[in-house]
Amino acid sequence: MKNGLIARYRDWWTRLFVRFVHGGVEKVDRISTSNGEQTVYYFSSDSAIIGQKTWGAETILLNKPQFEHLPDLSAERTVEHEVGHLNRHSIWNGIFWGSVVSLAFGIVSFLLLLTLSVIHKFPILGYPRLLLIISGMVVVGLFALKMNELLAELYVLDQLSEEEYLKAEEEMPVYDVSKKAAIAAEIVYPSPETVVKVHRIKEDLKARIS
Repeated sequence: MKNGLIARYRDWWTRLFVRFVHGGVEKVDRISTSNGEQTVYYFSSDSAIIGQKTWGAETILLNKPQFEHLPDLSAERTVEHEVGHLNRHSIWNGIFWGSVVSLAFGIVSFLLLLTLSVIHKFPILGYPRLLLIISGMVVVGLFALKMNELLAELYVLDQLSEEEYLKAEEEMPVYDVSKKAAIAAEIVYPSPETVVKVHRIKEDLKARIS
C-alpha cells in the first residue's frame, strides 16, 4: 500500500510540475535504461531543455520533439544523465538540498540587503562579515549544483566509453539561448573534458584501491 501511495504521489506531482513548467504531460511511457525500466513523462516545448528530473518526485521528463530528433548516442546520454540524478545516494541528496537552500537563502538575503541599501541607505559595505557569510552561502550552493551535474555525467561515463561519451556530446544540438542562460549553464554544467578527466582519476583511484 505504501509503494502504491508513493507511486500515486510521484505521478500527481510530476503532472502538476510539468503543467506549470512545460504546459502539461503529452505522453507517459516506459523505457529501458542501465538501471532497468524507467517511467518517462514526455512534454512538448520549443525550449532548449531536452531532459529533466522532476524535483520532489524523482521522475524523468523528456522534451518529445527535441528528444526524438537526437542521434542514438545522444539520446542514450540524455536518458542516462537523468538516471544518474535518480541514483544519487541519500546522504548526497541531503547535502545537495541543504546546499540549494543555502543558495536560495544567500541570494534572497543579498537582494534584500541591496534593496535596503538603495531605498533606506543601509550601509551594506559596513558589514563585511555579513557579506562574507552571504557570499559563502551562495558559493556553497553553486558548488553543490556543479557537483550534482558532475556526478550525473560521471554516471553517464560509467555506461558509455569515453569515445562514445564525447561523440554523444558533439552530436548534441546547439540552441540559441540568452546570455543569462548561457552563463548559468557555464556555471552549473561541467565541460565534457572536465568530466573525462575526473572519471579517469576516479577509475585510477578505484584500480589502486582494488
